[in-house]
Amino acid sequence: KDPIINKLMAEGINEVGNGNLSHGRDIFEEITERTPKFAEGWNKLATVNYMIGDIETSLKNIEETLKLEPRHFGSIFGRGLCYLKQRRWQSALIEFKFALDVHPWMSDARRNLKLLEENLKNQVI
Repeated sequence: KDPIINKLMAEGINEVGNGNLSHGRDIFEEITERTPKFAEGWNKLATVNYMIGDIETSLKNIEETLKLEPRHFGSIFGRGLCYLKQRRWQSALIEFKFALDVHPWMSDARRNLKLLEENLKNQVI
């Protein structure tokens, strides 16, 4: 509802889309400082931190998102991706299942869950 936040969100999304991850992160950090109860601001910040490779910060941002919106399936899925990066296979499996509980048609979660289950069964990972 805030036109300034709407403008910042559009700018941040545009920056990230153009590969300007550092500037995009700065914008999403500003959004979370201005409106700390805006779950999507935290989610976008988590995403860009993941893309930069700062997995621990991304996980902290995801926690903030989920405090505000516990069924934010994008953040739940993102936490699964973070756990994959950390090689925390069982935790990733749980997150992908949870994401599918919230959003049963989430194809990326279904695909990752299937691959993870197959790899764990065959002990490929």
